[in-house]
Amino acid sequence: MRAGVTVGAETQFRLFGAFGVESGDGELGPRDFGSRKPKQVFQVLLLAGGRPVTKDRLIDALWPGNLPRNPAATLETYVCILRHRLCGAGRDKNCCIETLPGAYRATVLSHSIDVVRFMDLLRRAERADASEALILLDEATEIADRDLLEDEPYTEWVLEPREDYKAMAIVALLDAARLSLSRGEPRAALAKARRSIQRDKACEPGYRLAAQSFIDLGQQAEAKWFLGKAEKDLLKASGIDAAMSLRRFTQGLLGTA
Repeated sequence: MRAGVTVGAETQFRLFGAFGVESGDGELGPRDFGSRKPKQVFQVLLLAGGRPVTKDRLIDALWPGNLPRNPAATLETYVCILRHRLCGAGRDKNCCIETLPGAYRATVLSHSIDVVRFMDLLRRAERADASEALILLDEATEIADRDLLEDEPYTEWVLEPREDYKAMAIVALLDAARLSLSRGEPRAALAKARRSIQRDKACEPGYRLAAQSFIDLGQQAEAKWFLGKAEKDLLKASGIDAAMSLRRFTQGLLGTA
């Protein structure tokens, strides 16, 4: 286990992909928090983006249906472990994690948390003109290019937010691909459409945008080959209705019977 890091203004907290804390004096990975449970406490607090999380909610997340003898005391121990790992000795007792009545709150800068930056970029993109929106969406999709908390693949409380963030990242990729096409940048649009398909093999809009990108690149043969393969992939991933929908799109795009 590595030594702790000193959390400061430049520290970054990574929830997309494998969990990590990056600071000027080092980095902590998923195995550097003493044990799995303290790490999970910090993950729940960071995912809340600076909002208080009740102790009851933390206890439910840590021990679904299998409580220790004194869960509140055990939770307090985990918080102490986290403060030591993240702040060291002699720091403010509320360093990184603030104790509130019946709750805890991560006190790190909210924009040091990647999921918070991702959501902020999406909100800004909604209000921006097309050119600025494309820049913001590109930045957002780079942040969220992997699934949430990959070091916790089966943990129950992670599953729903993981799917939610994945869905938002895919929509952002599709929106960015459409904007790239509208700006006459089919090669960039193709790359983004393909990334959406890599995230979800059942992403029919991704297949359509990729095919349109091939057409705009003057590569009709590639578009035809791609759509033929895409139809088979969609049949496996989503069933006959999605595959037939893509076939109708193919016929309209390529003028085939």
